[in-house]
Amino acid sequence: MHSHRVAHRDLKPGNILVSFESGSPVLKIADLGMGRVVSGGGSKYTRDCTTLAYRSPEVLLGARDYDPKALDVWSVGCIVAELVDAYSLFRTVSASPTEFEALMMIFRLCGTPDETSWPGVAELPYFNIHYPRWARRPTEAELEAMGYRVQPIGQSAASAFMFSEEHVLQFFPRNHGLFRSMLCLDPARRPPAWQMLLRC
Repeated sequence: MHSHRVAHRDLKPGNILVSFESGSPVLKIADLGMGRVVSGGGSKYTRDCTTLAYRSPEVLLGARDYDPKALDVWSVGCIVAELVDAYSLFRTVSASPTEFEALMMIFRLCGTPDETSWPGVAELPYFNIHYPRWARRPTEAELEAMGYRVQPIGQSAASAFMFSEEHVLQFFPRNHGLFRSMLCLDPARRPPAWQMLLRC
């Protein structure tokens, strides 16, 4: 889809269908109602796209000139985690979560960005230097390398990202770095779809 300069902008498990044709599984992407032709730099897009649990941080921070392909890559990272864990990665406890709650959940699990980790983030309309400061969650392997004994991971929101990363590593041992890069806060550092396919 991206190779044809089309971005979906509403990827979620409900929009991904699998059928069997001639005995082989076929993946189909449905509901292109939010889809757009990607024309290059300088285009403005609506922020009212993507179901909240799969919405990327740049959109939540008010960007209108975002890269819709990078938005799709973020959504795919969320979907991969959900396929492995059977839970939405950025779930909130609220029955009607707000964009702010979703953004804080992302920061809590991926770390709060700054100009070093995401150049230009301070220029986004809804970024605030007074947001709580959370560090990126280390992986189980990183914790063990630092000498920490890893406790069994519970279901708390704070442990959800590590929980998902470790399960993704078990299912896709060669692609742990790919999973983390899909959920990179800086959209410029997320891999393009063609590169993701090469690494699978």
